[in-house]
Amino acid sequence: MVSSKWKKYLEIKSLDDLSVTRLDNLANPQSGLTYGFYGRTTDEKMPLSYEIYHEESIYQKILQIGEPDVGNPPKQFEVDNQLCSGNFLRQVYFVFKLLTNMKTEPKVIVEFGGGYGLLAYIWKKLFVKSKIIIVDIPECLMLQYRFLRKALPDLEIGYLSNDRSEGVNLEDNMPEEYADITLVECNAINSLSVTPNVVFALASFQEMTTEVVDNYVQWTEQHIDKDGYFFIYSCHGLDPLGYQSPADVKLDDKWKVVSCEQSTLVENNYHHLQLIYQRAKNAVTMGGSEARIKLLGNYYQALTEKHTSSMKHYQSLILSEKTDENS
Repeated sequence: MVSSKWKKYLEIKSLDDLSVTRLDNLANPQSGLTYGFYGRTTDEKMPLSYEIYHEESIYQKILQIGEPDVGNPPKQFEVDNQLCSGNFLRQVYFVFKLLTNMKTEPKVIVEFGGGYGLLAYIWKKLFVKSKIIIVDIPECLMLQYRFLRKALPDLEIGYLSNDRSEGVNLEDNMPEEYADITLVECNAINSLSVTPNVVFALASFQEMTTEVVDNYVQWTEQHIDKDGYFFIYSCHGLDPLGYQSPADVKLDDKWKVVSCEQSTLVENNYHHLQLIYQRAKNAVTMGGSEARIKLLGNYYQALTEKHTSSMKHYQSLILSEKTDENS
């Protein structure tokens, strides 16, 4: 089954109509399968994040993993005697940002919206014993399976469909507790029973309706480890039925904001808000979650309007968990 939006985007009647050549180039924008609906076809400049962080030891460790040739990615940047794509450098940045805020090694990682699987690949190469779960629409899961099966041929890949009794064409339904990587259909999220200590939503919540986002957030709050991390990177809503500001996503008050900043992926990126939350045993937000949403909204408005001094002011309040601007 292919959604109507993807049928229009891919100009196909079913997934069976995709050519082998097109799938073999799934990591290349020219295939029409990469970068979703953004319309971005190339990276013309080295990501700013590389210029800022490339001398950091953690960043170097991640970078040395290298980008696989699977999917024929456009490797137009030479860094540390290796070629890589702008997309690979973006994923390196996300992993770097989380690891600089974490105190423990991730054991179970859940990703809401996984692209074609490159971030999962990096995590698995960094932490071999970790379990990776990607929750996505079936069309993207198909691309992720093809990429990960070729990039990591020795790993066990599980698949969780909306109906466990329904046959799937990827691999035998393997319980997520036994698979190295598990691909989960988005409608089957509530059947997923794991305890992640890291959850990612990178440029994905902005494409979803509020109902879908709320369901993912509620699942996270019910299942995440007692001190787990929730990394949300998002811009203004791209779906008319979604949250129109990344600051509006509703989380309960048992989260501590450990990082709140403007993305440094590209220069002057005044659209993406980057948040890393850590789960807390008790409520930590003074004034409750609604007060935090208001502060984040003020920060995001200052970000989009390029008011640097206001950004610093609200960032300080958010990270100190103060909701009274006069405190």
